[in-house]
Amino acid sequence: MHQVKRKRLDEGESSDKRNRSTHTDELERRLNRLKGHVEGFTNSFDDVLESLVACISERKELKDKLKSAQQQVVQLTQDIEQISGEQHNAPDLDNTLENQFIDLKQLIRSLTFDLCGRQILPSTSSGLPDHVKTALAAVSGVPATQLLKSKLHARYFIQALIWRLLCDHLLTNPFLIWGKDNEIGDFIRRAQNSQKVSINRRQRWRTVTGRLLVDIATPRPARVTDWQKMLAAYIGPLVEDKHKDNIEKHIEPILEGAIELAKNLAQSRTMCVIQRRGPDDNDGVSQKYDDKWMEVVEKAIVPYEDIDFLVTPALVQLTNSLGDKFKNPRVIIKAEVCHGRGRVSVHVPPTLDSSLTQGRGTETASGRQSRRIDRLGQVADDDELNQHIGDDVEEVRDDGSDDYKGETQ
Repeated sequence: MHQVKRKRLDEGESSDKRNRSTHTDELERRLNRLKGHVEGFTNSFDDVLESLVACISERKELKDKLKSAQQQVVQLTQDIEQISGEQHNAPDLDNTLENQFIDLKQLIRSLTFDLCGRQILPSTSSGLPDHVKTALAAVSGVPATQLLKSKLHARYFIQALIWRLLCDHLLTNPFLIWGKDNEIGDFIRRAQNSQKVSINRRQRWRTVTGRLLVDIATPRPARVTDWQKMLAAYIGPLVEDKHKDNIEKHIEPILEGAIELAKNLAQSRTMCVIQRRGPDDNDGVSQKYDDKWMEVVEKAIVPYEDIDFLVTPALVQLTNSLGDKFKNPRVIIKAEVCHGRGRVSVHVPPTLDSSLTQGRGTETASGRQSRRIDRLGQVADDDELNQHIGDDVEEVRDDGSDDYKGETQ
């Protein structure tokens, strides 16, 4: 009896153990599953938290960029307003430019009258350096030997050479006076020729840039010295021997005047340019007479449709003070040329007979020979011309009464 009870008790304990084991296993499974859920939730939470932090960081970065962009917009607006204000307050230098141009013209004229003889003998001109011959050939289609031996034309011819050199190096693009080379001037020229922005914006930018350069920079002394030596190399062979040693001293005021003129051309509120050719003319040596921007200062060696050469260029205004381009440029000072029968109220080109054109080859300005024609249209030598006209040429005062003013668009 006792054994039976013991057996039943053992069986009960075994059953309880099995049940507990089963419950324990189930509990462990549930616990493991719960643990997996917790770990999964934790991982997901970490991912969410990490994404949230990244989003917040990105938002902060975006906010910083937006703030920076807003500041840039404000600064740009202020800059535009300042540029517009400075452009509006920029000096209207038309009168100053006119006076500086006249002063420079007088300096160049004085140099040729003081240092150059009334004629440069053919023997001298034939011995000119090659670079001078090349430069003179670019000034006129008339042979240089004929112009340099003429008492009426030699000085004007040298004036024309000086103006051409100044325009090439300083005045056609006034921004060339700044920097150690032509890099600044070339960059500004390209920007000014860009069609991507309106001419008004280009002119505002030119004015402000010019004023800034005038205020903070000066032409480098080394470049000024180079220009002075360059001018001396071309002009020196054309002056009288007694002046050759101090030619650079005489060139110095001319160069200073050209630099000051270039500065004001760069910063003037109105765009003014030095004009040597008509807007529709090519870049050849010869060009036709145009009384809209030219005036005759002396007769031609051979009266012809083309001018003999341009003595001084014209000062022309292209835009008004608002930066608007004129339909037709306003001529402030007309160019001086040697053409036709000289200074007459109405230019009437003479008819040339065959005796006057012998040896000319083709009747072009670049092929013209040096036969002289007096005011009556007759062939004459230098002595006859001097008796009729005189050695020196009377100056003509440009009162501006017949200036071509042009129209605004």
